[in-house]
Amino acid sequence: MFVLFFIILMRLFKLQVRDFEENLKLSNYYSQRQIPILAPRGEILDKDGEVLATNVESYILEYSYRNNSKSFFKVISEVLDILERYDEELYDNFELKVNPFRFEFGGLNESDKKSRELRFKTDRGYYEKLKKKYFPSVKELTDTQKRELENYILDISVEEVFYDLIKEYDLYKLLDESTLDSNSTGKEIYDSLTSEYTDEYIRKYMFIKDSIKMNSFSEFNPVILATDLKKETAFEIMQKQNMLQGINVSQKSIRYYPEGEFASNIIGYIGPIDDNQKERYQQEGYNIAYDVIGRAGVESVFESNLRGNHGGNVIKVDNNGVKKQEIFEKESRPGDNLYLTIDKDLQKVAERALSDVMLGLQKTGNNHGSGLDTSNATRGAAVVMDVNNGNILSLVSLPNYDPNVFVSEDNMTEETREKYFATNLKEFGENYIKERNLDIDVDTLFPLSDKDNMNSLRDDPNDIYPKVFFNYATQGLIPPGSTFKPLTAIAALEEGVIKPDELIKDNVIFEAYNNQWRNLIDYSLGSIDVKDALRTSNNHFFYEVGNRMYNSKNSNLEGLDVLANWAWKFGLGRPPNSTKYISTTGIELIETTGQVFNSQSMKSNIVALSSYNIVDILNRGEFGKYKFKPIDISKKNSDGEKLSKLKKEIKDLVKKILSEDLPLDIEQEILNEKVNYLSTNLKELFIQLVGYYAKEFGMNYEQSDIDNMTNAITDYILYSLRTEIYTPGNVINASIGQGISLFTPVQLVSYIATLVNGGIRYKLNLVDKIVDVDNNLVKEYNPEILEKVYLKQENVDAVIEGMRRVNRTGSTANVFTNGNYFPIETGGKTGTATFKEDGMQEKVGRAAYGVFVGFAPVENPEIAVCVVLYDGGHGYFGAYVARAIFEAYFKERLQKDYPKYVPMFPYTYTLMD
Repeated sequence: MFVLFFIILMRLFKLQVRDFEENLKLSNYYSQRQIPILAPRGEILDKDGEVLATNVESYILEYSYRNNSKSFFKVISEVLDILERYDEELYDNFELKVNPFRFEFGGLNESDKKSRELRFKTDRGYYEKLKKKYFPSVKELTDTQKRELENYILDISVEEVFYDLIKEYDLYKLLDESTLDSNSTGKEIYDSLTSEYTDEYIRKYMFIKDSIKMNSFSEFNPVILATDLKKETAFEIMQKQNMLQGINVSQKSIRYYPEGEFASNIIGYIGPIDDNQKERYQQEGYNIAYDVIGRAGVESVFESNLRGNHGGNVIKVDNNGVKKQEIFEKESRPGDNLYLTIDKDLQKVAERALSDVMLGLQKTGNNHGSGLDTSNATRGAAVVMDVNNGNILSLVSLPNYDPNVFVSEDNMTEETREKYFATNLKEFGENYIKERNLDIDVDTLFPLSDKDNMNSLRDDPNDIYPKVFFNYATQGLIPPGSTFKPLTAIAALEEGVIKPDELIKDNVIFEAYNNQWRNLIDYSLGSIDVKDALRTSNNHFFYEVGNRMYNSKNSNLEGLDVLANWAWKFGLGRPPNSTKYISTTGIELIETTGQVFNSQSMKSNIVALSSYNIVDILNRGEFGKYKFKPIDISKKNSDGEKLSKLKKEIKDLVKKILSEDLPLDIEQEILNEKVNYLSTNLKELFIQLVGYYAKEFGMNYEQSDIDNMTNAITDYILYSLRTEIYTPGNVINASIGQGISLFTPVQLVSYIATLVNGGIRYKLNLVDKIVDVDNNLVKEYNPEILEKVYLKQENVDAVIEGMRRVNRTGSTANVFTNGNYFPIETGGKTGTATFKEDGMQEKVGRAAYGVFVGFAPVENPEIAVCVVLYDGGHGYFGAYVARAIFEAYFKERLQKDYPKYVPMFPYTYTLMD
């Protein structure tokens, strides 16, 4: 008896004394909760401190699920009732939707959607589940087995996933538990649930449970149930918080863009972290449950500066989750503030003017005369930069969007979701065709990305539909047309093939290399110098000087690249394979880098298209004087290994020969060797190919067919395509901005700035400085010179004078001089470049690009401007936007020096007040 008593006493001692510290730690651990204090994002401001992006305080409804699983359904039911009474929405980023069952992954292509669906299902256990089912004994799957498994996962329907999650998340507990039990199937539970609840109501419990599961990697991070609650909603929940275990209302800074759509192409927007980004951002210290990230614009580029550092509270709670004591607090620190180089007032005027001109062109439609139809002038860009430091003062891309829509799921209506992410191109295309009476069907205009799947997304190969997330100012590649002529002029002057006052006779038709190039007008302007050539945009003059530059060089290749070497100095592209610059402008936003005509790029373009062209020739069975029985070398899924290999070898042989440098002045002996090499190897491959077709398909070919196929492709490659690459006619076309040259508006404005400031090419800056919350300087962006182009001042002056004449007596005189004279001297140049030749432009309802570049003042240039109007028809219309910009920029000077001046655009003054 004593022994038994002693044993009990010792165990009691151990429990009460020796294990006290351990139990205390355990008790404290289970009664503590960490509440994050989220750091507000830094503000985005214009150059004068005008706020473009800030934060507003908002009430957030959270659910901390620790130790509250038993009360889940009761608590959530009460919360849903309160939210419904106050007409509040749940924070819903759950991609599985009902009525009908479907996944919604936003405006992605089919491949991206499949990847997101695969990730969604994998995160919810289907990878492991199906791996056990189909590959139970395989430890390490091969690549083929992985692809097979992924296909099994994708084959699971949305309905099946919905039923599985009903079971997974014990949603049978919504009913009388005596009715069903955990052994019931998901479908059985669903059938019972629908007798009392709607699919949408069931889904609410499902995605809350799903959020808990997806957030289960962190014990303390709460699940967000609703954002931006009304005060009265928040207060009622706070009053009932003792009865709502795990529910908490906190205050959080919500991103707010006070100007709505204004400058959205610069600012960008924020959004939650996507599934496919979770791993990356977790490694960078983000909490994927509640952190947001910049998704576009400077919000994205400067994410690391803007995000701030979160703080947090450690509190002690009772068994019901009610706060009893605050143990520790770490304050959050707001993100850094971003000051842009943008002038808010100037940006407003540029946006308004560009929008007004576009709307005017849309309304005029096909009433311009001469067959021009500008009804689809729905996209455009305008850029203004300081020519003396590279600062961007305005950067406009239309159409734009309201970034406030993406701050919260509550802001995303079905209408906005469809507008931004799920555009019905079939419906749009049908209306587009009908309104313009086009002789084309919607499947040609907007072809399906997968022709065998009528539900696949449609492509827009003709760039017809306006894309709100596409930055037309930094990403839109356009042919420059005659806005390239100032570059040709300065290059010709610096190369010494013309002098500033030298006269060249306008012969209307320029003849060279067995070809003709014509002026736009059918009469001669007589003998003109470079200044009047710019004023009148005389093609013949620039054909002549382009050809002179070509002939001034010692070889075909040198001559072909003479213009490109000058264009590259001004940031209009860069030498192929050059690693000197990733971007030719250095602007902080995502941009596309355009390229000027050069022999290597031309060759690359031809090589890329060569396979399609030889497939076409062989399918037609003729080329020039050669005729033969057609043969198909197009790639087909049904091709066997041998046939597929033969087809590829023919195409690879052609690409190999074309990729070599074979200029027109190559020695005849070397050319003969190439002809012999290509024809010999082609003939051998064609012999094997026709043998295969004869054996497998009973298709018989004569020796003459093989000989003519060989000769046709050899001639096509080494004479037709080679001439197309290396003809001096390419330089003649490039001299007036035609051919393969394509540039973005930011490249064009940078080139004009470099020209008029005397040859200094600055890096383009959108950000002036970054300061912390206490206004301490974090980083300042000073002017950075990318390149110095050494130019003779007399040559620069000649080009500037020519551009001044354009606005005074040339194509834009009606904008700057006639009727409403603009008193500050400006320079400009219009450009009109077709979208597609041979009538295709009109067939698809498009018009030429309207491009205008300009600068002011002439005497001492301060700003450069580029305006682009997609389907604008003529660069002349862009000059109106530039006029509005000049009026706004020089407002104070105009009011002081020209007090009687009346603006052409009244809002250029009023929008700035």
